[in-house]
Amino acid sequence: MTNALQVQQEHHLSNIQDVAKFAIFNQEKLKSIKAEISVIERLGLAQEVWEQKKREAQEVAELATDAFIKVGEFSTTVSKASGGDRRSKRFKSTSGDTFENGKVVVLSELGFSKKQVSQAQKMARHPDIVEQAKAAARANDDIVNRSLVLEMIKDKERLEKRQEIKTAPPKPVNGKYDVLLADPPWEYDFTESESRAIANHYPTMALDDIKALDIIS
Repeated sequence: MTNALQVQQEHHLSNIQDVAKFAIFNQEKLKSIKAEISVIERLGLAQEVWEQKKREAQEVAELATDAFIKVGEFSTTVSKASGGDRRSKRFKSTSGDTFENGKVVVLSELGFSKKQVSQAQKMARHPDIVEQAKAAARANDDIVNRSLVLEMIKDKERLEKRQEIKTAPPKPVNGKYDVLLADPPWEYDFTESESRAIANHYPTMALDDIKALDIIS
C-alpha cells in the first residue's frame, strides 16, 4: 500500500502545486468510483464487479489521503522556509518556486480552503494515526476518509491532554487556608448537543480523578 513519501516519489511530485492537483484529482476520482458503486448496488450487478470497484475505491482513497498529507508537509515547509518580507507581494521558497501572497493563496487558487490546509498540516504531524486509520479501513473492508483520520487525531490529542493534567504536579500553596475554592474540569454525562460538549473545548476529568488530586500537602 502507499504512503505519503511513495506518492511523491512514484508520481514525481516536486512542488506544492503538483501535489495539490494530484490530491484533488484523486479526491474527484474517488467520488466518481463511489457513484459507480452506488449504481452497481442499485442495479444488483455481479458481486465481482462490486468487489473490483470497492478495491479500486480503497486504493484511490489511500492515494488521496497520502497526497493530502503531502499538501500539509509542503505547505508547512513553504511557511517556514520562505524568504523575504511576508508583507511583500512575492517571496520564494527553498525549492525555488515563487508564490504569490503565500501558501494559502497558492492552495486556494487550486481549490483548497484555509481549513483544508490546516487539516492537511495536522494530518502530516500525525503519520502514525494516518497509518492506523488506513489499516483499520482495510481490516473492516472499508474506505479510509479524512474525517476518520481527523477524529482519531482529535481523540489522541484529548488523551494526551488528560494525561498531562493527571501527571502535572500541583502548584504549591503558600500558607494554610480554611477553605479552598476550585473549579476543576468536571466530566458531565449530559450535553445539549455533540458540538457543545465540554470535552470538545477542553479536556475533562472523571470525578474519581478529581478526588485523587493532591492539592493539600
